[in-house]
Amino acid sequence: MAQRGTGEKRRARYHHGDLRRALVEAALEVLAREGVAELSLREVARRAGVSAAAPYHHFPDKQSLLAAVAEEGFVALNAAMKQAREASGGWAERLEGMAAAYIQFAVTHVAHYRVMFLPELKEPRFEEYHRLGTESFELMRGAVAEARPELSEPDTWVVAVSAWSAVHGFTSLWTEGFLGHKAARLPELEGMGRAVGVSVASLVLHAPATKR
Repeated sequence: MAQRGTGEKRRARYHHGDLRRALVEAALEVLAREGVAELSLREVARRAGVSAAAPYHHFPDKQSLLAAVAEEGFVALNAAMKQAREASGGWAERLEGMAAAYIQFAVTHVAHYRVMFLPELKEPRFEEYHRLGTESFELMRGAVAEARPELSEPDTWVVAVSAWSAVHGFTSLWTEGFLGHKAARLPELEGMGRAVGVSVASLVLHAPATKR
């Protein structure tokens, strides 16, 4: 018996009420292989095996679909960072773990990561996206506050932003291919990731308080 094609399988999922999931998965395929510029609701519908009008039942425009992908990414990233923050050990180990969790998430969820910080998602209508993004930063800020309780609130914010920037900067350089082919190999990537984690922990634990 001939196997059913991918489109038929996705139509079956749609008939069982899973259209939104099928559309997000199709979007992730496009993002992983072709990038944000090639993503459209029409292309996502084609890959999901549904009519061109079907996506509009869930997503009024491309930005709404991107927001859904980004929200899914932040849920996974926040869970990984929270697990690292709550692990046993001293703050140096936990901060290194949070940095490693961030990098590992991006390496294994490149399609999600590429849309999580898009400027077009800054629109106020994407409330859940903004809530999850804020939660992600608050995990880092909260870790800094617990590791360095002597810091003032403004200093805590500055140190948290600095730590976040170090991890995010390295991760973005890697995901966009700016670190070259050598960095794409796993041993080199893991080594650089550990170095970033150590740097982040050192920054948080030794950043001087502002003199007032």
